[in-house]
Amino acid sequence: MHSQISKNGAIMAKTSRFLNLKPSVRNLGNRGQGLTEYLILLVLIAVISIVAVQSLGGTIKDKLQVARKHINSVSVEE
Repeated sequence: MHSQISKNGAIMAKTSRFLNLKPSVRNLGNRGQGLTEYLILLVLIAVISIVAVQSLGGTIKDKLQVARKHINSVSVEE
């Protein structure tokens, strides 16, 4: 019975020390979770950007060539 009480006392002491830690030390797992969420968002934005550039790249290239031709024709006429 005495060893059971001392075990419970040790567990309570450890729990008490853990609860008295600073929140930044106690919540280390939350910081990792936040970094993981940011990483997922970053990868998602990168994938969407790559797909958008690949699908719209030809159209943008054509528009820029037309604009360049107009700019060159205006500067040559003056």
